[in-house]
Amino acid sequence: MCPPVSRESAPRNVDWQDLLPVTRRQRWGELTLPLPWLILSWVLYASPLWPLGAAGSFMFFLCALRLNHEAIHGNLGLPRQGDIAVLHILSALMCGCNCSVAWSHMQHHRHSMGPGDIEGHCGHMTAWEVLRYGPRFPVDLIRNCWQQGGAKWRRRMLRDGLCVALAAGLILWSGQRLLLLHLAAMAAAQCMTAFFAV
Repeated sequence: MCPPVSRESAPRNVDWQDLLPVTRRQRWGELTLPLPWLILSWVLYASPLWPLGAAGSFMFFLCALRLNHEAIHGNLGLPRQGDIAVLHILSALMCGCNCSVAWSHMQHHRHSMGPGDIEGHCGHMTAWEVLRYGPRFPVDLIRNCWQQGGAKWRRRMLRDGLCVALAAGLILWSGQRLLLLHLAAMAAAQCMTAFFAV
């Protein structure tokens, strides 16, 4: 017979702040967190120090992933349509389909590390295997969301695709070096997402 499990209680001297509504200041802090890195990367890409812009792009992508995660979970204090709008805007800036990321992330919580966890299956790979798999990872997320997510998620993915196509088209049309370097950095970052985000 197993001994009874004792229930843990929170320490009395700790002021817990989890699961409280976000303040307006916190909301704007989260929503603008990636912007300084995006601006820094563009300033560097436009300068003679353009190779250093990659570091700014890397930080922008990581901060945008964090914002993406907060929007997925509705932690920004926005109405749900606002969260979805954040996903679409980030899709354009990150040049990827963030609604497929949202769908697969919710599957990750539902089937954590199980056969239905498309996002988490990279956790069973070696570092080298994840790097090799990286370029396929966003494609697999899109394919699985399209096949299993239903009509609502397909519509969201189509809007993401339109945002990415417009952003990439405008960048290519402009011919601006700083924007072309941003586009290249985002393509590389999308290929590395499985490594540093999962």
